[in-house]
Amino acid sequence: MPAWDFSDLTLPETAQPKARASTQLLALTILYHPEAARIGDVATLEPSDAGGELALSRREPGFAGPRDLTGRRPLEDRYLSRSPVRFKRQRGGLSIIPPATGSSLKINGVPCGDEQWLDSAGLAAGVVLSLANRVVLLLHPASSEPPWPDDCGLVGEHPALQALRRQLCAVADRDIPVLLLGESGTGKELLARALHERSGRRQRPLVAVNVAAIPEELAAAELFGVKRGAFTGAERDRQGYFGKADGGTLFLDEIGACSQAIQSQLLRALQQGEVQAPGGITERVNTRVLAATDADVDSQFSKALRYRLGGVELKLPSLRERRQDIGRLLRHFLPPERMDAAREDPAQVSLWVELVTRLTQHRWPGNVRELANCAQQIDMASRPGELVFPASLADQPGPGAARSRSPAAPAPSDQQVRDALSAARWEVSRAARELQISRQALYRRMESIPGLRTAAEIPGAEIASIYQECEGDLDKAALRLEVSRAALMRRWRAMDLLPGGW
Repeated sequence: MPAWDFSDLTLPETAQPKARASTQLLALTILYHPEAARIGDVATLEPSDAGGELALSRREPGFAGPRDLTGRRPLEDRYLSRSPVRFKRQRGGLSIIPPATGSSLKINGVPCGDEQWLDSAGLAAGVVLSLANRVVLLLHPASSEPPWPDDCGLVGEHPALQALRRQLCAVADRDIPVLLLGESGTGKELLARALHERSGRRQRPLVAVNVAAIPEELAAAELFGVKRGAFTGAERDRQGYFGKADGGTLFLDEIGACSQAIQSQLLRALQQGEVQAPGGITERVNTRVLAATDADVDSQFSKALRYRLGGVELKLPSLRERRQDIGRLLRHFLPPERMDAAREDPAQVSLWVELVTRLTQHRWPGNVRELANCAQQIDMASRPGELVFPASLADQPGPGAARSRSPAAPAPSDQQVRDALSAARWEVSRAARELQISRQALYRRMESIPGLRTAAEIPGAEIASIYQECEGDLDKAALRLEVSRAALMRRWRAMDLLPGGW
């Protein structure tokens, strides 16, 4: 049997330790199939004895779930041809040869009628194949590692995700601080929850805090508590987040937003297990700290805090790095009947093929959270028998056009702005980073989009009404009003709505 030489293929470095990719095998992952239960199934491609070729058709190869390698089945869709698409190894790459007659083939969304050459870099990034407007597949390097038995609540089978699961399970019960890295929307809070639930503290609370949403002047009180009389308005003792998480786990999201003063107090809490509330004495706490950031950690922290937090680091890959998981994730976020309903309607199936192809080509600045929002839009907008594309994709050029697009990022659409703000929980700075525009530019865009407003623009009567409906819960009220938590807190303070001690 001829050997496949992809020794120069590499996968993105997205986890510690680095996921090991096979240098000998390729795989096909089903991104869309009319039989929705087959989405996510995988076939490892092995060359035949005849010239190092392999074939893809209705009858071959066999696909199976990545965690159940028994009962392999070919694609079997009756609209697919028995005439195969052939893959032929060439030095440094691969030739894809469509059949002379039979199923139509698209490569990365572009119709393919002649032999196409793919170099090793293109193969490493993954190649989207659609057959007969019925099935969408991703051709990508195969992993040499078996799936980790515990999925840790994370949907997907990308090698970087498998490596992340292994490391998570290795450190979950070690009771040490862990720094979670990854772009916004990759699932850092989900990762923190998985660590907590696999630790010896699982019976105690997990307290999650968005540090960026806490005004700097209130950070010490929010984190470490307040003693009565410590400052004007502190009319009673109030427990901080460290105290609330005593015996359990404290998850500090966007830890890079901490001021230098708060960093020094965090360092003391991590090193000595001690916190001091404003106006109070030093108290011991037994709290495990998990911290997360989506920015450059080396420029955010003092060296001492950086080393203390980052003794163990877990990094989540971006969605664009794990495109083989997009089909699984879409099915996970949609109601089961939504994709199954199209099975017997060729026109509907064709629309799903186009949608999934576009999703796989999308840049995903908001990562998995953005995909979840897209799935919600699809479900809400599509009536039975139809499929409505998310607004962020409806006007997007086809994948073939995207390949020749200028390197400069296009201006975000109104819906993209809304999606980014929603994914960032209406924090303008975070949304601007995801959209790759300045805060000032985002504020200008918000002024031109109907329905978007800042906390300062909301009538006081409406704020008071929502305050009552949400029973003083700041996070719920901010989401209801679609404004940032910090901005709403300032309005509450100005309206004397904050409880004593805030």
